[in-house]
Amino acid sequence: MNRPLHCAKTWQLPRRPQRPAPCRPARRLAGAVQQEARHLIETQPWRGPERVAWDLQNVAQLQSRPATLKGRHHALRPAQTPPPPPPTWRFYARQHPQSLWHGDCLETVFDQATGRQLSQVTLFDD
Repeated sequence: MNRPLHCAKTWQLPRRPQRPAPCRPARRLAGAVQQEARHLIETQPWRGPERVAWDLQNVAQLQSRPATLKGRHHALRPAQTPPPPPPTWRFYARQHPQSLWHGDCLETVFDQATGRQLSQVTLFDD
């Protein structure tokens, strides 16, 4: 019986979680930092998270990391710039005969059986 070596049943190994459970609660931004960051992102959306973190630290004397503000920046972006409307497609198929014609002409070719020069012009009604 050929079993792969990476199979846990082969070695009777218990399954272990990939990452231990967190020891402390996740760090959250303080209320004043959240309000000031939101205000900066909404009033100056062209600035990136690094510049917003710099402004918070050096102008408002509030501590924050650019990685934390990056998520806030992306969360507020759809509200600032709504998605463009869906395109209005123009279909060229018409409902009435003889209302739209397409044409194509092929370059000249030589018929090998007769040796004559041939040109093909195709017109069709859409």
